[in-house]
Amino acid sequence: MYKLILAFLISFSISASEWKIKKQNGLYFLEKSNEHSFQVINEAGTPEFIEEKELGDFFKIILYDAGSPGTSVNVTIKRALVFNKITLRYLGDYPYEYVGYPIQPRWTVKGKKLTIKDEETGLSKEISID
Repeated sequence: MYKLILAFLISFSISASEWKIKKQNGLYFLEKSNEHSFQVINEAGTPEFIEEKELGDFFKIILYDAGSPGTSVNVTIKRALVFNKITLRYLGDYPYEYVGYPIQPRWTVKGKKLTIKDEETGLSKEISID
């Protein structure tokens, strides 16, 4: 079992450049080496991978550009796929940043707890790692 977990951790931490956006049946997926695939949100245009980041000791996020909707003022929406950094379990897809907009989501990490609050969407989410 230890070898299986170690192999999965190694394959998941391969360079970030291996993440690609693929379109299938009108939906967009963020994929890595045909091993990991997660549906992503398309706000406008084609989503784009940005980067992998660690949040504290227990969370990992994969940032992507979900598009730039708007009529008079474009707002680029960055979203994040959230994972348990230890088990790599997928924990959700949440707004991370609104480029060009004054109201921003607030992400707070305290130990094994991640809190996301977004006034724009009304989101108030608390994710705990057991």
